[in-house]
Amino acid sequence: MVLRIERQGEKVYYVDADGSRWRVHDCCFGPPLAPPGYRIRLSLEAPGTNTRYFVNAATERRAYTFKRWESRRLTVDDRARQFAKSGYCWKGPHNPPLIHPTG
Repeated sequence: MVLRIERQGEKVYYVDADGSRWRVHDCCFGPPLAPPGYRIRLSLEAPGTNTRYFVNAATERRAYTFKRWESRRLTVDDRARQFAKSGYCWKGPHNPPLIHPTG
């Protein structure tokens, strides 16, 4: 199976080596863009992104935390590395409010 990224309008999906589709969400957890203890969803590849979430159809969630210097670009190689280093987190609705970094 070839790893790939699928785009459907503004939605982006990462397809892993097993063929599972994971929707990609870029978020900021905590300051400076979100209140302490909260997260907000940003536009994909936004510079303020500090966490990338991968969510599949079974509502499994994986989270990857960016290093400050790291690129937020959506490339297959970067997503494969981030997905491999991501960890599982909660199950349930994933619908933080969409906030654009420009205000």
